[in-house]
Amino acid sequence: DDMTEYFDRKPDFNKQLKDLETDEILEVLNILQPLKCSSAAQRKALLNSIQFEKDEVWEADDDDSPFGKFSRYMKEVQSLFQDTRTIKNMIRDVSTAIVERGAAASVFLDQIHFLFEDIRNVPLATPFFNSMRTEQKRGESKVELWTIR
Repeated sequence: DDMTEYFDRKPDFNKQLKDLETDEILEVLNILQPLKCSSAAQRKALLNSIQFEKDEVWEADDDDSPFGKFSRYMKEVQSLFQDTRTIKNMIRDVSTAIVERGAAASVFLDQIHFLFEDIRNVPLATPFFNSMRTEQKRGESKVELWTIR
């Protein structure tokens, strides 16, 4: 709905959402700033991952539109946070990691999908990771396990 409203306000825009290209999706993401991305560069990297990585969720077929892939990606991210069982599994996963590694152990963005069974890859982990309390370590964001639980 926010994307539709954004493009409805643009006077020279005459496309349907399903026909959006990657740069147009990126434009609206930079304005609306969903997904808790930390920068425009992270939003662009996320969109490139959705566009070019092979994933059974957002890669329906090779001729799929960028908006079709993005839409399926958003539905998958949303489903991670709406299913009670998934959330319980994530709490279990982090509790197990705390026992194995210690509460002070931390993970970086590109490692978080190894921590949770229900998060299969970095693109799905990005909004989840960015919504946590992170700290900078050697120029990268990290999250300590005890803050997740």
